[in-house]
Amino acid sequence: MERVIVVEKEFSHSDDGNNVNTYSAGEHVVSERCALVAVDQLKVAKYSDKTPEEFYIETDQKLNEQEEKKPGPISTKTTAKTAKSTAGK
Repeated sequence: MERVIVVEKEFSHSDDGNNVNTYSAGEHVVSERCALVAVDQLKVAKYSDKTPEEFYIETDQKLNEQEEKKPGPISTKTTAKTAKSTAGK
C-alpha cells in the first residue's frame, strides 16, 4: 500500500535494500514502510490527508495546466524575400 507524505527535510530510503531513493522537500507518494520510517523514525515528514489517487489526479492537472500555458512554436521560416533583404547585411 502507498501513502502520501509531506517531506520537510530531504532523506534517503531503500525499500528493497539495493536501490536508494532520495526524497526532497514536498509531497511524495511512497511505500507504507518508507512513510513509517520518514514520519515516525526520522521525523522528517508528516502524513498527508490525500490519497495516492488524489495526489496523482492533482499532479496530472498541474502538468496539463503547465502544458496549456507553454507558448507555441516560433516560426523560423525564411522566405525568398526575407533572405534577399538580409543577404546584403
